[in-house]
Amino acid sequence: VGRVGRVVRPPLPPYWNTAGKGRVIDVTPVREDPEEEDAWVDDRIHPVVAELEAALVSDSLRPLCIALSKASGMIAPPEDSPDRIYKPIVDSTLAVRIFLRFVELRHGSHDDLKPADWRGKCGAGMKVLLNKCQQYQREVAKELSTRVDDVIRMIRAFYDQPKLLKRHSTLFKAILIPSAEAILARRSEPLPRLFSFLEAYGDVQLIFLHQAARFDFLQFRKDELEPASFLELVDGYVRKAREGSLAIILESHVKEIARTVALMEMAQTPANRAYWLATSYWASRPRNKKDEVFLESKLLRAGADLDPGEILELAKACVGEGTLDNDFLKLILRYLSIAFHSASPSRSAEVFRDIILSFDIEYPQIFITALANCAEDFTRSAELAILEKVLGAWARRAFSYEYMIRNVAIGFVERDIPRNAEAGFAARCGAHLSVLGAREEVLERFLVKILERPMAPSRFDLRQNLELLAKLWVPSNSAPPPLIEAGGIFQLIGPSEVPLREVDSAADLLTLRLANQVPGALRSEMEGAIHTWRQAIGSTALEDQVALNVVVAPIVLRAAQHGIVDEVDPSAGDVARSVVLLADAFRGGSLGVHEAERALTPLAAERAHIVEEDDETVEAAAMITPAAPPAAQALVTAEVDQAAAVVAQACSRDGAPREVLEIACRNWMTEGGAANGLPINVVRAAFEVWEDKGLRGAGLTALREASAWLHGHINAPEALIPTAGSVEAWLRDLRVVSSTLDGDPPTPQDLDRLRLGAMANPSRSMLTVFSDAVAYAWSSAMPGLSPRAANANFDLWWRGVIDAREMVQGATEDIIADLRWQNQLRVDATWAGNMPISGYTPAWRVFDTKKSRKIPWFVPKSVVDEADANANSGSRQSFRNFDEFLEFSGVKKTGGRCMYCGSPDSLESMPVWPLELGGSIQESNCGVQCPLCKEMHEKLGSKRWGEVLRADPKQASEVWWAAQQRANMQFTTAMAMNQSKAVESSGPKKEKKWASREGLKEDASPKASQDE
Repeated sequence: VGRVGRVVRPPLPPYWNTAGKGRVIDVTPVREDPEEEDAWVDDRIHPVVAELEAALVSDSLRPLCIALSKASGMIAPPEDSPDRIYKPIVDSTLAVRIFLRFVELRHGSHDDLKPADWRGKCGAGMKVLLNKCQQYQREVAKELSTRVDDVIRMIRAFYDQPKLLKRHSTLFKAILIPSAEAILARRSEPLPRLFSFLEAYGDVQLIFLHQAARFDFLQFRKDELEPASFLELVDGYVRKAREGSLAIILESHVKEIARTVALMEMAQTPANRAYWLATSYWASRPRNKKDEVFLESKLLRAGADLDPGEILELAKACVGEGTLDNDFLKLILRYLSIAFHSASPSRSAEVFRDIILSFDIEYPQIFITALANCAEDFTRSAELAILEKVLGAWARRAFSYEYMIRNVAIGFVERDIPRNAEAGFAARCGAHLSVLGAREEVLERFLVKILERPMAPSRFDLRQNLELLAKLWVPSNSAPPPLIEAGGIFQLIGPSEVPLREVDSAADLLTLRLANQVPGALRSEMEGAIHTWRQAIGSTALEDQVALNVVVAPIVLRAAQHGIVDEVDPSAGDVARSVVLLADAFRGGSLGVHEAERALTPLAAERAHIVEEDDETVEAAAMITPAAPPAAQALVTAEVDQAAAVVAQACSRDGAPREVLEIACRNWMTEGGAANGLPINVVRAAFEVWEDKGLRGAGLTALREASAWLHGHINAPEALIPTAGSVEAWLRDLRVVSSTLDGDPPTPQDLDRLRLGAMANPSRSMLTVFSDAVAYAWSSAMPGLSPRAANANFDLWWRGVIDAREMVQGATEDIIADLRWQNQLRVDATWAGNMPISGYTPAWRVFDTKKSRKIPWFVPKSVVDEADANANSGSRQSFRNFDEFLEFSGVKKTGGRCMYCGSPDSLESMPVWPLELGGSIQESNCGVQCPLCKEMHEKLGSKRWGEVLRADPKQASEVWWAAQQRANMQFTTAMAMNQSKAVESSGPKKEKKWASREGLKEDASPKASQDE
């Protein structure tokens, strides 16, 4: 718009052709002279740009700021120029140059500006510079990404301009954040001053702290930090994060910083250490936990008190959260190590003894490693008596964390050689470690150290040797180890050496304690025999060595036979107890199964042990080995036979079969005399005698007597499912066999355990007798199951052709088919093939003496009276109905009729194979019955009801037609009586009156039986 107000049209561009009528764009390129163009450019340098260029080469900041205050405008193109675009005075390249020069001069020796100057043109120039840098943010940030020193100068240049920093925060973040790691890696700027400069940059300071914590710069440059001021800085951000005034991403940065700071080893008071422990826990937990305050208070208390038990429980609880990271675990585990080192030995032992690591939680490796290191340090420094209690508690609980066991074993083996009483504690520690699964090469080093000589060939493995050695040093108020174990200890130690070793002194004391268990007249003889036997071990090969009980057995039997037991204390050891019990047996006393085992224990052979050698299993020699001298074998055999006969005679006075006990005692002693092994041998011997003496004669009697005698001495609850191979499992198998032979039906589960246990390899005759017994027992318990069908199904199952489910299903189908066939036979015998009305069997008939009662149509009056008598005597059988949802399946299988009598009346579902015998609630085991048959079944019992169902079909015919004859006679008599009463009555109406219902009900029923 001109001054006079008219519109001035701007000149058209050269490519706009107006020569024609229409306005057509001229696309002909215009080529200008290059010399003229260059001359034009040179003439068009803006004076402000020229002033800026001059200020850039000066050593003063003031000219630069004044020139910048004029550089906010745009450069207009000349009128004859085809370019109509306005260009800024400061482009991106010039802006980067000015910015780098500004931060170089600012706060330097050439900074000639005063605070008052920033309120004038100089302040305006700095604002223009920041606006231009904001405009060219990408170019500025890219250029400064490789200029770390210039970025550090920029931090110092603007730290005192908070308003401008806040206004241009995006610019400074774009420059500082990518360079944070490189800046922190430079030691040219100390961390405290850097963090102080960054305080004005807002969130950038927090981001720098996060980068320093993330890349371990705080740990590497920890010497530059002042703990008090640095912790105060971090705590400020922690408080903001806990108040919720930070964004989520910044809150996560604060948590990582807090975890790192808590791990840094800086000088702190106990209160500060506890505070940062709790803060680290907060930083490791997820948000919005209700118990956060409670657990943090416990962490505060634990960090201040440093109790190892409380810190350990807190560490376990924190690990159980499942969301904590390794930083917090490192912190709390470091405090745990400090707590264990500062706690008393008794307190540390108490914590380790009671430690329980849940198998439901997968503990991180860092936790297990730290705990294992603490345990190793405790093992090296603790007294052996305290250490033995801790390891004993672990062994009893089957503590199974290999890292801890490995470290404890290493620390234990590296201790000095124990002496005197300490040797006993050390041996027991080694035994506990072997139970816990410590490595064999480590424990072998300990064994060699305590024996003070290389390992000799042994028939025991390393773990058994350690367990035996632990029993060498027993307290004086405790009984010495059993004779079998004492022999193993002497063989491990070997003959006495000169000078005496620590183990030699303990072995001499053990010899004296063993000899003191026999009467005084024989003590010196027994002590000399043991000493001579022990010295002979060193000169005898392992396979030719005679066991210790070969030497002791004659002395024990001689003492018991002569009855010299007045001065023998049965609690002194197994030898003394054996002498007393055998003496009682010689005098005519009775023994139970446990007393018999105790009496024979010192005379039992040394048990065979399995030793692993180069991946091959080798069975070590037993006491009575083929390589033993013939005289020793004969002596042992004679002593074993004599002791077995005496003990069997004593047990027979208590009700046990003598022949069974004699075989069992002999086998148990020659097989090694395992603890609680005599009852198992009694079961085996009972089966052996049962087959040898007659499966249905004297052998069966011996089997029953053995079962009754064992169950009288051993309490094995029937509801408890025993472990396979245990004494209770063998007793249950014996009970199942004997009860089955007596007619009690077994369950498939009992038979399955029996097939895998006591009758794993039965003879053909034994299996035949037992199969018949099972078949008759099942046929008595399930009406309709014939012994032949039961035997066939059992035989297929025993041979593994079918499983238990198929056996039960096959028996169920046989029962339903047999009952249907029996019912058909009764119908044929009653109507000779001519079915009654509608072709169905009767549903019921009226009882003979009580006309209002209904009973099954084929059941005679005598059976009903028997059922009523059984019901009145309280012998009702318990019965369980099936689920209603399975009733349709039973109706479908039986044709919609009772499977006992064929009645369609009020059918109820029932299990064909009883649930008490292992039947299942499935369609394959579902049948139906009417209420009348159910009543007979419950009152008579399964066995008697089955006999009624298998009765001669002619009996059903006689019962039915006799009932029909009585009903017809009663009906005829009732009709005649009514006719006579009608004739005698007066009046025509009275002659036609029929007998009243009350009179008819008193005399006879209008219909004695009804069809369906």
